[in-house]
Amino acid sequence: MTMALQFIFGNSGSGKSRYLYEQIIRESQVHPEKNYIVLVPEQFTMQTQRELVHLHPSKGILNIDVLSFGRLAHRVFEEVGTDRRTVLTETGKNLMLRKVAIEQKENLQVLGSRMDRPGYVSEVKSVLSELMQYEVGEEALEEMERFSAKRPLLQAKLHDLRCLYQAFLAYQRERFLKPEELLDVLCNAIPRSKQLSKTVLALDGFAGFTPAQIKVIEELLIQCEKVLLTVTIDAKESAFGAIHEHELFAPGRRLVQGVCRAAQQAGRRSPGAGQMEEPVVLGKTELPRFRKDGALRHLEQNLFRSQREPFCGSLEELSMHVSQTPVSEVHFAAQTIAQLVREKGLRYRDIAIITGDLSSYNNYVRKIFPQYHIPAFIDETRRILLNPCLEFVRGALEMCERDFACIPVFRFLRTQMAGITREQIDRLENYVLATGIRGRRRWEQDWDYRAGGISEEELEARNQDRRTVMELLGDFPAQMAVRNRTLREYANALVDLMERCDLEEKLRNRAEALQKAGNQEEAEEYEQVYGILIRLLDEMVELLGEEPMEIREFTEILDAGLSEARIGIVPPGIDQVQIGDIRRTRLSNIRVLFFLGLNDGWVPAHGDGGGIVTDMERELLKSTGIELAPSARENSYIQRFYLYQNLTKPREHLYLSWCLGSSDGKEMRPSYLVSVIRRLFPALQVCETLPVGSKLTQITSKESGMDYFLNGLQQSREGETDPEWETLYSFYRQDPKYRSRVQALMRAALQDGVAAPLSYHTSRELYGDVMANSVTRLEQFAACAFAHFAIYGLRLKERDLYGVKPTDLGILFHRSLELFSKRLLGSNTDWTELTEQEQNALMERCVDDVTAEYGGNVLHDTARDAYTIIRLKRILCRSAWALHEQLAAGSFRPSGIELSFDDIPELDAVNVRLAEKSRIRLQGRIDRVDTARTDEAVYVKIVDYKSGMTEFNPVSLYYGLQLQLVVYLNAALEMEEKQERQRKVIPAGIFYYHMQDPVLEKEAGMDNEQARQKLLRKLRPDGILNSDEQVLSMLDRNLTGDSLVIPAGRKKDGGLKAASSTATTEQFRILSKYVNRKMASMGEEMLQGKIAPEPYTDGVRSACDYCGYAAVCGFDRKLPGMCRRKLPSLSKSEVWQKLEETCKEEEDDREVDRGTTEGH
Repeated sequence: MTMALQFIFGNSGSGKSRYLYEQIIRESQVHPEKNYIVLVPEQFTMQTQRELVHLHPSKGILNIDVLSFGRLAHRVFEEVGTDRRTVLTETGKNLMLRKVAIEQKENLQVLGSRMDRPGYVSEVKSVLSELMQYEVGEEALEEMERFSAKRPLLQAKLHDLRCLYQAFLAYQRERFLKPEELLDVLCNAIPRSKQLSKTVLALDGFAGFTPAQIKVIEELLIQCEKVLLTVTIDAKESAFGAIHEHELFAPGRRLVQGVCRAAQQAGRRSPGAGQMEEPVVLGKTELPRFRKDGALRHLEQNLFRSQREPFCGSLEELSMHVSQTPVSEVHFAAQTIAQLVREKGLRYRDIAIITGDLSSYNNYVRKIFPQYHIPAFIDETRRILLNPCLEFVRGALEMCERDFACIPVFRFLRTQMAGITREQIDRLENYVLATGIRGRRRWEQDWDYRAGGISEEELEARNQDRRTVMELLGDFPAQMAVRNRTLREYANALVDLMERCDLEEKLRNRAEALQKAGNQEEAEEYEQVYGILIRLLDEMVELLGEEPMEIREFTEILDAGLSEARIGIVPPGIDQVQIGDIRRTRLSNIRVLFFLGLNDGWVPAHGDGGGIVTDMERELLKSTGIELAPSARENSYIQRFYLYQNLTKPREHLYLSWCLGSSDGKEMRPSYLVSVIRRLFPALQVCETLPVGSKLTQITSKESGMDYFLNGLQQSREGETDPEWETLYSFYRQDPKYRSRVQALMRAALQDGVAAPLSYHTSRELYGDVMANSVTRLEQFAACAFAHFAIYGLRLKERDLYGVKPTDLGILFHRSLELFSKRLLGSNTDWTELTEQEQNALMERCVDDVTAEYGGNVLHDTARDAYTIIRLKRILCRSAWALHEQLAAGSFRPSGIELSFDDIPELDAVNVRLAEKSRIRLQGRIDRVDTARTDEAVYVKIVDYKSGMTEFNPVSLYYGLQLQLVVYLNAALEMEEKQERQRKVIPAGIFYYHMQDPVLEKEAGMDNEQARQKLLRKLRPDGILNSDEQVLSMLDRNLTGDSLVIPAGRKKDGGLKAASSTATTEQFRILSKYVNRKMASMGEEMLQGKIAPEPYTDGVRSACDYCGYAAVCGFDRKLPGMCRRKLPSLSKSEVWQKLEETCKEEEDDREVDRGTTEGH
């Protein structure tokens, strides 16, 4: 019996596939008793079945099967019975390799430390699969390792690969059949197949075969009645000539030679087998796909050929386009497709899109094509690693592994498959973040800490949410906590949790909702994901079920499996635009093709350097004579062949397009292919695509018209009017579906950046008739009215996070110093009488008492927190020493500590009267009031402790940004005046004392006393003091040169230095009056509803620095009317001049008012 082999050669477009299919169909009708198998690559099976059904006169293919190599293997195994070992899937290989990598980690020299990286297991698996596919055995690996002795890194990599390879094969050999072995087993089974003995086999769509596939073809040549094989090769060239890898059809010649060798071997084994019939050569005279003198035929005949001729004919079949970005490219394609369908009568299935990089375009296609009502199918497999179902499972495992740490807990909950709503999750997360709750035990106990001052009802609601979560989890955390369980036990516990949460039902409901919303692809994902997860767990149990392991290892193995999990989407309809990439997608019967992304880096695709074994190392290993997968250089030639195949698919028109920049703004260059084609078609002009929405003719649907509407909206803002745009606007306003949307866009476009003020009634409702303000609130209003409105009007708060924050440190400094001072006053001890050791001991006790009761355990959680307490003590002990020295240098002594305004509500200084019976009632606490007394007067000094680096600045006071010290002084003076009827009360100074830990530069010859003096100078307070000589002597009785305790110094002649920060008693009076007036002015603006985002800036700082409300204010300097308030720079003398002028104007106004009143 003769078993024949026949090649069908021809160019792209010569009709090879159609010739083959028609021949198979004819013979299948004549010989219904025979079997006919069409063998194609896996991803082409569905498309081939469709084509055969379409071509068959009966529209059915009863005795014709379309199979891949893998499906053929299973078909033969079903008939003859064979190896009963389970076939490892790619996911199963990942699982097993992850397990092997964990066991072999100590033996790995370079790969071991990288196995935990995301995707690295898949990289290793790819290399091992390559070794198996190309039948590289352990001996060959050892030979390669010896050969690379002079390259230590390559030798180490090969050593690791050999270790993993041996361990993998040893684990797999007895129990499982790896995919690469499937074809070896098929080779052994084919001779026993009776069905194949009366089968005609046709192979189509292959660009090359692996060694294992060649072996299968050898067996098929012996067993099958006839084998037909299509090969893409120029009809004018010899298919049997020498192979030069740089030539376009080298892949075809390599395929032919491989099959011919298999035929010769088959003939030697079985006389008559592999007899070669005369090849069929198509395309010698004509190419049915192309018009005889057209540009597409010329492209096919000359592309990538050594001898090419420029084209001089009509270019109506070919065009080149350049766009700004991939988004613009997709819009261009969608507009053109809509036009072709509408004006030329094309069906969507007549059109296809190929991209240089599908991942850079697929999301834009999903978003933009529906705007044009274009149905499209994207030919890709979807990763499902981030599906909520898998996030639920991975989050639950990580939560148990990390003992209920915050991030994994809410990773688990935010999948919204845990039985509580999104709002409940948000509130629960806020509470957990604020309290630092961690650990299963804390989640199993009732929470009692009222973080952030929440009510009892809110606390109970959070506890109820906690109970809901823990009831849902059941005993899952306890089971996961048991050490060294088997994988089977972990998997069973996980499935129990999934069933308890009704995960399958929830996924089904989501799939139905997505189906109703028209989101077919996502609906299919949700329909398949639960089954994929269950099958993966089944496979894990089958592979490694009785292996003992920790939860971390189980999680790693599961992640390795999930990283390989993908779903293939079945095209939901027939009439669709097909979208794919160069290698995976099979196109047939295409009239128009768009090639998008014709950019360098995408065409040809830049590889990853060869993976674990680099391209350079592959080239080196080639000299051992061991065949591996193609290197990057070889792949570039193969890519040319795929480009040729795709560019010659359309019958009527080819659109070539590239972009000037990527989506993230990076500049991009056109591919080398652009230059190749422009040399073939010298007259071809590059058309620049119009910006989206720039022309009325681009509108093909209501939704696509929105781009033109938005573009016109921008022009209308700039004063340009367009009657066509106005007509479109009127059309949208009359459409109920679009009315609210376009009106909202109009409001946003016409926004001038100035927030309308609140009504007087609304302001009083928000703030009340008596505005209880802290001075900080007034300063916030002066900095930015909107931030004030957000904090005090809307009462927005930033999320409270557990831990020691800068504000916490400030509170701890203040409380510790307050407690220190109060204990001194309570014991009638003069601060200056304490020794340094006594000060330090008392301060450390105060810090211990304050930190013990502050914020639960926030200061006792970690070693870092313990260091914070040590640092607090160091700074505060140093501050106590510095404050002691400052007091001891003069006559002032503390008379009030943490003095609250609330204790004396009738003070005029803290009651600012406004219009219409409204007033500001200031609240606050003065850190420290020091006084010094003589027979004639009482002198008052204010000290405010600062943990930050705030410096007193008269310019900031003038603009209302630093009112605190003057307000405190006014209140203290008034309180003292109420007690002192006989003596004058005179301001002595206002100071910030910065609690800091300065670093001194060591100087040669500096002793301890000099170092202490230098440190004291760095710690001296900052502010303004009274220039009266008596006050100066009471602040520093030994003032000569630069003072160590006040911001002043004397010249040699006894006068004050220019740098001294002083003011006269009259200037203190002016400061007081100005601040009162400024507060009244700001209070009136609050009641008048000023809320505009107008943050100040002085050129160095601005109100936007560190602002927590930037995300809600909408401040954008690009919007008309929006800008920061630039505060003019003023000198010290200019500030005093302006303060005096302002106060004089006010006094003059009062005199005029008084005279007018008396006149009446």
